Order: sequence, then structure tokens, then C-alpha cells
Amino acid sequence: MAAMAAERGWAHVAYLFTVWTKAALGLAQLAGWVALLISPAGAIQRWVEWLTQSELGDTPTDRLAGLLTAWARDLPVGAETFYQTYLFGHGVLNFGVAMLMLSGARTPIVLSIVVLAGFCVFQTYEYYHSQDAALIVLTAIDLIVIWLAWLELRRKKVTG
Repeated sequence: MAAMAAERGWAHVAYLFTVWTKAALGLAQLAGWVALLISPAGAIQRWVEWLTQSELGDTPTDRLAGLLTAWARDLPVGAETFYQTYLFGHGVLNFGVAMLMLSGARTPIVLSIVVLAGFCVFQTYEYYHSQDAALIVLTAIDLIVIWLAWLELRRKKVTG
């Protein structure tokens, strides 16, 4: 890896790392979609309860477990359908964007920057409505990938 970094530069190695991470995120989102799709109604609440029951039994004041339990308990009717749609759409887009970016051509990288910028706008909009901190984290990751993609475009322009 050190030889690759020296040959291509830190930005290219970071670019490849983030793009592969984005591909893995897309596959994880698609796996989550499949899990929700084949699960019976109320599965999210049961999964969260199962994940947190041991921690809440040991430490009833555990903040994270308490927040997760409250979040799952307060999910509105139809939330699972929303999450299925969200996970499928974002999984396909994240994986597709990553594959386009790995193709090596300039046009898919530019298209990926546009798609990722759209993600950032949508996620910011959703954050203002939901106050879900995970959306800020996802947006920050997308902004880093956009910046690295821009550096990759500049590298390709210089190296031809």
C-alpha cells in the first residue's frame, strides 16, 4: 500500500478507499432492505428491543440503548415501508455511484459528484425535518468523497 501511495499520491489512495467504502455501504443498505423486506411487521421494534435488552438490563440508564428503544417505540405506522424504500434507493445509488467512480473514466466521476451533491442537499433537507444526526455524518462523508473525486479529476487531467 505504501508503494501505491508513493506512486499515485495520498489523494488517489484516499479516493479509492472512500469509493470502496461507499460501495460497501451500498451493499449493506441493500442487505438491510432485503432483511426488512422479508421481516414481518414490527420487526424494527423487535430488533431494537432484542439488541438493547441486555444492555438496559445491566445499565438501565444507558443513554444510547434508551435512545434507540425510544426511537423504535415511536416509529410511525408505515415507517418500515419508508425504510425499505430508503435502503433500496440509497443502496442502489451508493453502489452504482461507487462502481461508476471506479470505472476510471472522467464522465462517471463528474456524474458521481452531481449525484453525491444531490444526496447532500436531500440529506440536509431531511436533517432539518428529522434532526437525525446520522444524516449529518452521511453528508460529511459524501462531501469528503466529492472533494476526493474532484482531486481525482484534477489528477486525471494532469496525467491524461
